[in-house]
Amino acid sequence: MANNRIADLRKAKGWSQQRLAEEIGTTVNNLGKLERGARRLNQDWINRISDALGCEPDEIIKASKHFTPPSGQREEPRPLDMKRAPDQLPTRSAYADAGAVQLRRVNLELAMGDGTSLEDWIEEQPYDFDSGELRSITTTPAHLLLIGKGIGDSMEPTIGSHDDVMIDLTERELTRFDGIYALTIEGAGAIKRLSPAGAGMIEVISDNPNHANRVRTFPRSAINIIGRIKWSARRH
Repeated sequence: MANNRIADLRKAKGWSQQRLAEEIGTTVNNLGKLERGARRLNQDWINRISDALGCEPDEIIKASKHFTPPSGQREEPRPLDMKRAPDQLPTRSAYADAGAVQLRRVNLELAMGDGTSLEDWIEEQPYDFDSGELRSITTTPAHLLLIGKGIGDSMEPTIGSHDDVMIDLTERELTRFDGIYALTIEGAGAIKRLSPAGAGMIEVISDNPNHANRVRTFPRSAINIIGRIKWSARRH
């Protein structure tokens, strides 16, 4: 049985798995894995579940009365201690031994050529990210970050084809002189550099100097910014 009390607390509140999954922004399948202990319960999940259920975080991580640890069970990285990191965000006040933070990985298939049509985002295997490195990149809470990937060579050498990228969902407006964003243009997904062009227009720029149509201009209304790219990692 699970070494947590998510299911016990959920049932005590009279909630179904569907209700709790909706409250914490995940799927019923993923919630079931968390309840069964089939997916690691990191601090971000603990915070989201405790907020939804209206309980203290340490109530979540107490073992269920039905739990019997299996023989030789590997010790999991422990969650943040509230006395040591009172704000509990993995990207703020995290201490050196906090372990990995799990970020949502989505099948976004963002093109770095001329764009590709986006279908519903499919959540894939979580992406383990070192909490210390994440803290050095952003102070955005982990549940507002996504890991996706770009396809194509138009953003070379900045971002390569199939590189992993971190998307900050809190930055959906063009507030800088320029920056690299995940976006859709008239329904087609892309990763591009954006720059204000004045009069309600935006320049959509490919970093690759050899790419055809390297700079194009669109009305702001034609562009839906998903979030700003905060980090990328090259696949070898």
